[in-house]
Amino acid sequence: MGVLRIRDLTSHGIHPEYLRRLCRKGLLTRTGRGLYVAADAEISVHHGLAQVGKRVPHGVICLLSALQFHELGTQSPFEVWMALDRRAARPRMDYPPLRVVRFSGEALAEGIEEYTIEGVRVRVYGPAKTVADCFKYRNKIGLDVALEALRDCREQKKCNNDDLWRYAKICRVANVMRPYLEAESHFKMTASENNSTPTMTRVDGEAFKARWAMVGTAERDELRATSMDKKLRQLAALMASVAKLGWDEALAAEAIPAREQWRRLRQAYGI
Repeated sequence: MGVLRIRDLTSHGIHPEYLRRLCRKGLLTRTGRGLYVAADAEISVHHGLAQVGKRVPHGVICLLSALQFHELGTQSPFEVWMALDRRAARPRMDYPPLRVVRFSGEALAEGIEEYTIEGVRVRVYGPAKTVADCFKYRNKIGLDVALEALRDCREQKKCNNDDLWRYAKICRVANVMRPYLEAESHFKMTASENNSTPTMTRVDGEAFKARWAMVGTAERDELRATSMDKKLRQLAALMASVAKLGWDEALAAEAIPAREQWRRLRQAYGI
């Protein structure tokens, strides 16, 4: 049966009261606002994606949720990340928590793949498009996440260089991704030619350093253009994630020896 919405039944002339009665009898389970599943239904690991796909069929699963779906990297988001058109209304959902990212143009329409999860058609960005999106939103999710996704995507052969370049251009991050793509290609080619550990010549190293400087300049310009309000919201989201993941206790424990060292330094130098 999969995931049911009230509108799925009302379109067939069935009154919503029947759903409530079935819930009271234990035959149906309400999993979210207007969403129901059979009480004995087998719930997959991607049940949250099925719920969101049912409620927001025009959205596309993206970024961290797409990485988890394609088994790229080690991300396990507590929210479902979904791309919506800039003009689309924000969906109202109490569960699962939804993280909306606004896309437009080719960045929204290209690279979409369709899957059936628990009987629900769910749209998900493909591996190559997801990697490019991660580089585009590296300030939001972290550059380390984007690099991990790129490495896994290539090692698992879920995309090729042509796909990565195509979506890098669509997402306008070709200059950012170029050093990583070229460096990895060079290392693999050198290793295969010499049948040894990958090496880099002095000329290659200088060219690689120059490309890194270009990336650094682009990132600094991007940070300067970011408003203080947006930076504070990003910091607030990061701190909220720390609490939800249970890292606050570990960080507090690590802070104790640091404070003790600082106390000793102040005492030694009379600060």
